[in-house]
Amino acid sequence: MKKVLTFLFLLPFSVFSQTFSTNTIVHIPDLGGPQYDSLIVSGLPTTIDSTFGLAGVCLDINHTYVGDLTIRLKSPNGNSLFLVDRVGGGGNDFSGTCLAENGSSGLISNGTAPFTGTYIPFETLNQLNNGQDPNGTWLLIVEDLASQDSGDVINFSLTFSINPPPNPGPPPILCAFCDCPGGVPPCDLLPDMTASALSISKNINSVTHHSTFEIPGNLNFDNATPNIGWGPIEIIGVDSCYCGTTLVPCTTSTCPNGLQVKQVVHQVIYHKPDASDTLTSYERTTGFMSYHPQHGHIHVDHWGDFTLRTATANPDATTWPVVGTGSKISFCLVNLGTCDGQPGYCVDTNGNVLNNASIPNDGFGFYTGCGDHQGIYVGSLDIYSSSLNTGIDLTGVCNGNYHIVSITDSANNFLETNELNNWVAVPVTLYKQDPTANFVVKKKQLLQVIDSATNLFNVTSYSWDFGDGSPLVFNTNPVTHNFPSSGTYAVTLTVISPCGIGTFIKTDSVTVIATGVNALTTNDVLMTATPNPASEIIDVNYKLPQTAFTSIELFDITGKRILSFVNGKELQGLHSFKINIKDNGIKNGTYLLQLITGESRFVQKIEVQ
Repeated sequence: MKKVLTFLFLLPFSVFSQTFSTNTIVHIPDLGGPQYDSLIVSGLPTTIDSTFGLAGVCLDINHTYVGDLTIRLKSPNGNSLFLVDRVGGGGNDFSGTCLAENGSSGLISNGTAPFTGTYIPFETLNQLNNGQDPNGTWLLIVEDLASQDSGDVINFSLTFSINPPPNPGPPPILCAFCDCPGGVPPCDLLPDMTASALSISKNINSVTHHSTFEIPGNLNFDNATPNIGWGPIEIIGVDSCYCGTTLVPCTTSTCPNGLQVKQVVHQVIYHKPDASDTLTSYERTTGFMSYHPQHGHIHVDHWGDFTLRTATANPDATTWPVVGTGSKISFCLVNLGTCDGQPGYCVDTNGNVLNNASIPNDGFGFYTGCGDHQGIYVGSLDIYSSSLNTGIDLTGVCNGNYHIVSITDSANNFLETNELNNWVAVPVTLYKQDPTANFVVKKKQLLQVIDSATNLFNVTSYSWDFGDGSPLVFNTNPVTHNFPSSGTYAVTLTVISPCGIGTFIKTDSVTVIATGVNALTTNDVLMTATPNPASEIIDVNYKLPQTAFTSIELFDITGKRILSFVNGKELQGLHSFKINIKDNGIKNGTYLLQLITGESRFVQKIEVQ
């Protein structure tokens, strides 16, 4: 399908202009990533600037929900800007839509679909009139960021002219319904960003308190940040970017060390000076946001942080000990819901559920999206679904009762009406974090085997006992072992975990069969150590099935030898000795007492308290 361009003559561009167009249809799949429509520009002067440059972009796009779309323009030298950033709500299509700095239809961000006419783009076209060479391939980059809708780019064009329209001056800021706290101006209309307990607890069973998104090693959930204040949370990136502490051009996509470029952020504060409908505004520096080139979005740093904590008597959950950490850098400050649309998400400091009608200045705000200018309106909220979160890392965390503590703007970068109500604590019970371990024989050749531990989870350390009198092998996976002779050997993997009462040890075993006669097994050896746990003296008794060279040594759980008690030939029969804990400087902890005699081995776990 091709469409003839008929709208170029409607543009308020100079007659000294040149237009390039393409009508190649490009499909926009649902959640399909960036889609590229290319246009070749040639024959122009090698420099575009304020005297001759890009004056306008026109396009036709059929789409059933234009609020899902971001549309970017990328120049031949790699510079890019957002023309459109998820505007127009649930309406359809950009039909004969042009974007220019003197657009008579006003800001595209304030328009409604279907878009027809000339609008001021989301970011100024004059960012590209920066002295670069316009000749080459230009890209229109369109991406669908939500489910259930798709469409097609039908065509787009670029117009270059002398004296391209300058950036428009700031429009008057009007809000007829905006009021001050207490009803008496002057005042700053500040946001009040909170965290939603209900958005988190929706993923937790109300009867068992188990999270439906818990897996071994990770806990996931939805997270939401409602604005219940008097003004929008609104930020704008300024032309000041860094790789670490080095100032770099904001056109830099990735730092040399592979980290993301940090851009300085200003918070826009709206001010009501008097009883009229006209507002003023000012900006304040509030931290950084990061550009993520893989999807062309800008994320506000440390917007929503969450942790797993153990409760204390202190009512302030932000002081509780942290046992698991997670962080969700904002996927953009964007309106993804309202207090009415998500009942129970908006709650005041007294625990009262708020609806939109109960929030003064509800709906107040100008910018929302994923570009340099972002925000969340009054009475709206951003939602990070569990599918977007990396969740909380549960490495080393045991089953038990905890709280998920979610903090909005944890660094307190943003100015708000209330800086103390931006966190919630939601109880959760972990039940999938039991330590697990097993092993398999990966390869067996003559008297050599390779054993591989599998499903090692929540493990502090582990050791291999091959049942042939050889020393223990600690924390090696996979491990290769050569047996001394043909026989049947008991191979044991001993795992020490931080979970349980004291230290939990899980043992799995397998028999490795070579050929020939059976070897002596550990069943012929008996060793006891009492009391256990112990704090002063340990009595060790052991029985040898035959006269043999014998060694008895004490190891800590990392495999470090602590003491040697027996090392020489001993007679068949019963033997004993004492371990003086204090005299030997043995500290509290878990130890392994190992007896080797002939081809037999016995390992006894000892707890010192």
